[in-house]
Amino acid sequence: MNKNLSVIIFLLVLSLIIGIFYLGFFPISPVVSDAKTYDEAALNFLAGKGIVSLEEEPDKLVYPGYPVFLALIYKLFGHNYNTVRMIQFLITGITGGLIYIIASHLKFNKFLSFISGLLVVIWPYFIIHSTLIVTETLFSFFITLSAFLLLKFKKNQTNKEAVFLGLSLGAAALIKPEMLLFPFWLLGFLWFFNRFKISKLHILILLSFLLLISPWLIGNLTRFKDFSSEFFLSFKSSWDNAYPEVEKQSDLKYLLKSQVQNFFLFWNPGAGGFRAKELVNKYPWIDILFWSYRALFFLILFGGFLSLRSIKKKWVSLFWVLISYFWAVHTIMYPTPRHTVPIIPLVILLAFLSLKDFCLKKNLLSNLFQGT
Repeated sequence: MNKNLSVIIFLLVLSLIIGIFYLGFFPISPVVSDAKTYDEAALNFLAGKGIVSLEEEPDKLVYPGYPVFLALIYKLFGHNYNTVRMIQFLITGITGGLIYIIASHLKFNKFLSFISGLLVVIWPYFIIHSTLIVTETLFSFFITLSAFLLLKFKKNQTNKEAVFLGLSLGAAALIKPEMLLFPFWLLGFLWFFNRFKISKLHILILLSFLLLISPWLIGNLTRFKDFSSEFFLSFKSSWDNAYPEVEKQSDLKYLLKSQVQNFFLFWNPGAGGFRAKELVNKYPWIDILFWSYRALFFLILFGGFLSLRSIKKKWVSLFWVLISYFWAVHTIMYPTPRHTVPIIPLVILLAFLSLKDFCLKKNLLSNLFQGT
């Protein structure tokens, strides 16, 4: 069997084993809040009532990607949350496998490529979100896929890869609305990289993106007579929830302070919420794992930022285009650790680039870190 395929299968199986172990021995969060909304929207979709959370109050902010994903699972396997969770563990394994493939394409050796994929599969927040009926696992896969397709597009510059990249970004946008403005952010950077020129291939990325999301946008325009809110209402809702004092008191000092805090809070490692406390209360030894995770998080983050020294490498700059977009959006909106999850695989790859460059420069463990 091909060694690459063997590694990918190992990551898939490992992720499923982690899922079985976690579901068997750890407390699982109930289906409430956002999870309940997605679940209701999926069931209503199967019943022919549209992708809405409540029949009496249609909610156009229930974006279709994740409810359709749930509806497909419910159609094939019945309305069973554990089935969804195990499929999400499988997707986490696929995301880890994709990171392994990306690392290999970037000329990381087999050891670094494997560890990069493995870290995604065992990353605590990927494990936790695989057990939740929320968007992060599926969304993270499409962000990683988009990063891979972006690298292929920059290398080969073909119509096919431009279309695939646009469609992948469109799929991500149909799962979470925060991606709706990313193609324009990306085209701005491509325009800069291309010496202030926009090529036909760049436009093809945007057209493919719009082609995929347009039925949903046009459908909402027809139904609700409101096009602009499809782009911006979710941002406004998050803004109002995060900054109620701004609307009530026009407190610009408070707003500025909040934005500065959000700039740093985006990189909050987490593991400090009520679910974490529940686990520590039940299993005190887990607190050691939480502190180990925080140490690993900041070590990876430090390595990721060190990669800025290699920003002239095209793939490094493209990864930072994606990371900076999420960082900017969630500086404006309220950041939580779940918002950092989708770009963690990219940060891991950047961190290993820094580690590889450092070890090769210092001639440390060169047999482990030199490229293939």
